[in-house]
Amino acid sequence: MKRTWLTLTAALALFVLPTGCSQDELPTPAPVRPVEFPDSEPEPDPDTIPDTTFDPDYESSDFSEDGKAVLLQRATEGRGIDIVLMGDAFSDRLVANGVYMQKMRQAADAFFSEEPYRSFRHLFNVFAVKAVSRHEAVSERHSTALGVSFGEGRDIRGNVGVVLDYARRVPSLRNSTGRLDELLVVVIVNQVRWAGTCHMWGPKALSDASSPLEGDYGRGFSIAYCAYADVEDWIYVVIHEAAGHGFAKLADEYIEPGYTTAIPDDRRTTQIRRQQYGYSRNVDYRGDRTQCAWSRYLDDPRYAESDLGYYEGGDGYPYGVWRSSHRSLMRQYDAGGFNPVSREAIYRRIHKLAYGEGWVFDYETFAAFDAPNRRRAATRVLRPQPSDRLPLPAPQWIDRSRPLL
Repeated sequence: MKRTWLTLTAALALFVLPTGCSQDELPTPAPVRPVEFPDSEPEPDPDTIPDTTFDPDYESSDFSEDGKAVLLQRATEGRGIDIVLMGDAFSDRLVANGVYMQKMRQAADAFFSEEPYRSFRHLFNVFAVKAVSRHEAVSERHSTALGVSFGEGRDIRGNVGVVLDYARRVPSLRNSTGRLDELLVVVIVNQVRWAGTCHMWGPKALSDASSPLEGDYGRGFSIAYCAYADVEDWIYVVIHEAAGHGFAKLADEYIEPGYTTAIPDDRRTTQIRRQQYGYSRNVDYRGDRTQCAWSRYLDDPRYAESDLGYYEGGDGYPYGVWRSSHRSLMRQYDAGGFNPVSREAIYRRIHKLAYGEGWVFDYETFAAFDAPNRRRAATRVLRPQPSDRLPLPAPQWIDRSRPLL
């Protein structure tokens, strides 16, 4: 297993951006919400984890570890932002021999490998919940703990009620609707396949046109399903689906293969309304560069080398949608990190959740924090996107007028 671990470490190095900076003007921390934490487990030496060959015909018999919650990381500042990791199609033997928890820790490291997540990792609570599946394969003839299935192309879906039940095994989430409302769950699917899909529940007000606006950052519960494609590809899927869509509420910036028309008017109207709640702020639907979310960046000389502009094509459509850059992890395989507009959206949501509604975004403070990221992204060597790695599916929206369960 040593070879696999080293390969993953090398792959993460391609994504990690050394910052060399500190946030000098952090707001006064809000009171930390009391959180009950499950027991943590010592991290095993990766050399002791066997190189297990997955067997679709293997059947579990020991479910004693099923549903156990493990603390991977505790927030050391702020209110604590919750992320729960779990896996599907992992049998009892893959839990017992350490493979399951190894994949959970690797997924957490992938999530925090890009800025600004890397700089603010200390604001997050990260948990893993063990889900023991009967089988190690996903198909109609196999049974898995979370009921994951593959749809057309690269789509993944699962049993939302079951996923929530497992998330509630974390003590602090059992009877806390407030914490669940902002929770991100990352489901790692034990299948070698290029696939990933994020399912998002927006704020309840989105289902009621008469409701007042709720702020300038994305809110809501999300589940990011990520298949284990291979070492390097899997890291990208976690970053794109979980960090990009699931947490930051970003839109895709690519054009879906085969799409040749403008975005439909009804979708455009819906997306504009979602943007008022902090969603999809990395793209624009109005066609006016002076009013887009990144207009101030366009005249800021500090971002002159950041590939920023007003480029048509995004959210899957070639026309009627504009994006801020050619290089972006929401557009292509390895684009030198999240672009500045996406970094701002991530920065905003992290600070709002960590410090509360009293925290106010300041552009100059963010630009100072972001300076090392600008320099690093401008010189970063990119990897070409393999021809068989087609864009992952657009996020799936669920009407919050319906209950989560």
